Formats: sequence, structure tokens, C-alpha cells
Amino acid sequence: MMRCVMIERHTKTLTYAEVDRRTHRLARYLLGLGITRDSLVGLHMGRSLNMMIALAAIHKAGAGCIPLSPCEPPEQIARIIAKSQPLIIVTDMAGRLTLPKSHARVLCLGDDWSRPPFMTPEAEAGLCAVNHSQPHRTPIFAQA
Repeated sequence: MMRCVMIERHTKTLTYAEVDRRTHRLARYLLGLGITRDSLVGLHMGRSLNMMIALAAIHKAGAGCIPLSPCEPPEQIARIIAKSQPLIIVTDMAGRLTLPKSHARVLCLGDDWSRPPFMTPEAEAGLCAVNHSQPHRTPIFAQA
């Protein structure tokens, strides 16, 4: 069963095992960043395999998901973010370019799942104090 295809999008496919591994990894990463059962996490990306992984990981971490469509005007997205106050917004490289500035940390997912997700440089700077005061947390890597 774990070798069967679970998600297919264009020419890319993921098996149940791959989806489980990726969602588990991202959920643990979110938990390591301080996401709790009462937290809200924004999801700002178009339809993709990564969107499905991120959505499942947010729920696996126990957080609530705030959908932020990249098709909406930036002013509308900014209003939603201001009202909901998510701790983290998960996006991809394309979404990162259209995401309005906010207080939330921005976690950018790429296609290379052998590496950790990337925080934007602004979010990375905001996490330095957290990482120094709580050394058990995983360090955050900025996109080069």
C-alpha cells in the first residue's frame, strides 16, 4: 500500500510513503518552530504537491490553517493576515514574491526535500534569539 501512488500532479507523483515522510518532517519542523495546538499557520501557495504536503503537515502539527490564495489582491491577503495573526506563513518561491509584509515568519518550501525548508532572511533574523535561548531547536537556514 505504501508504494501506491497517492498524489499525481502533471508528471510528478508521490507515493503514500513519500507523502507520509514529507508531512511528518514538515510537521516536526513546524512544531520545532513553536507551533502548538492553538496556533494558526498561513498557507500561501498555488495548487501543487507542496501545497498538499503543507496542508497535511499543518494539520498533523495540530495547528489551524489559514488559506491565503496567491490569486487574491495583496491588500486582501494583508487584511486576512492582520486579522488572523498567524505565527508562520508557509509558501513557495513563487508565493514568496507576492506575499505582503507582515509580522509572521515566512517558511518557504522548495522542491528539494533532502534539505530543510527555508526561512526568509527577515524571519531568520527574528529566530536568532529563539535559537540561542533554546539550543535544542533546529537551526534555520536562509535561502542562498
